[in-house]
Amino acid sequence: MSPLPQLSTTRLLIAAHANEKVLNRQYDGGSLVRLQRGVYAAVADWQSASPWNRYRLSAEALLLTHPAIALSRLTAAHLWGLPVLSLPQEIFAYGTGPGSRTERSGSKATVATAGNGGGLGGRNGFGLHVQRKDLPTGHWEILAGTPVTSLARTLADVLGYEEWAQAIAAADHALRQLPEEQRAGFMENVRDTARIFKPKCRRMRVGEALEFANPLSESAGESLSRANIHALGFPPPVLQFDITDRRGFTARADFYWPHLNLVGEFDGRGKYLRSELLNGRTPAEAVVTEKDREDRIRALGYGVVRWDWDVAKDLEALSRRLRRAGLRPE
Repeated sequence: MSPLPQLSTTRLLIAAHANEKVLNRQYDGGSLVRLQRGVYAAVADWQSASPWNRYRLSAEALLLTHPAIALSRLTAAHLWGLPVLSLPQEIFAYGTGPGSRTERSGSKATVATAGNGGGLGGRNGFGLHVQRKDLPTGHWEILAGTPVTSLARTLADVLGYEEWAQAIAAADHALRQLPEEQRAGFMENVRDTARIFKPKCRRMRVGEALEFANPLSESAGESLSRANIHALGFPPPVLQFDITDRRGFTARADFYWPHLNLVGEFDGRGKYLRSELLNGRTPAEAVVTEKDREDRIRALGYGVVRWDWDVAKDLEALSRRLRRAGLRPE
């Protein structure tokens, strides 16, 4: 993971370089990137940072220039550790102020370049989506020093405003992280939080997503798959289905359709690349282990259908894959 670059304000940079002319020369010369007015980072650090670290840095820059805001929606979801299926193109926040006007800004990270004044612009920067409204008590808090919407408000916003698959990925994860005895109370808290949402369809979307959410989905990829299987109208699968043979426990299948004796498996790249999932094996050894696992499942008479992230997020591709395995929409 690339390190998070350091932010500097105009005041700090002038203090370090004695005068504003030096700062202006650095910016004009292309060695500084401006994230917000008066907030900079070194271009080399910015360009070497991962897209998600650039996103976090842009959110921090917004907080430095707009202290009376709380990060919200997908920005807050990322900070709470909820899965965000793709990198947002905007920083989301609630800000105090008159009315409830939603403002969008095309503000982007920019760097001056000699001769043409070009910059990072839309290739590397993020827009702003600041909704001007006062949050009710309990709808925001300080998380690791950062003002964000509360977990319940964050989840309610994601369920009410984001696409179905994103909503289910966030809801599944939130429930999975809670002890079983706390889940019902948390879901009721999210419903209560959403009672102020207008129009009514937003509140209905929150309720529908909470009804569908299931902590048995063990990854964002499984949640994405389950959400899109539902959206396509296919029968709901059994989740985390245990399979055994004469050698004992064989596998816990991600999905299982009893009427077809069909196992469904989401193939995330992490199981072949992430060290914590490899358990000391090489990626090649992990592939061999997975093939042996599938051979044992098939030897018991189960059909097996597999898909990866690219298929899971593409409704047409996922439909074709499931239909080839014998599934039909209800």
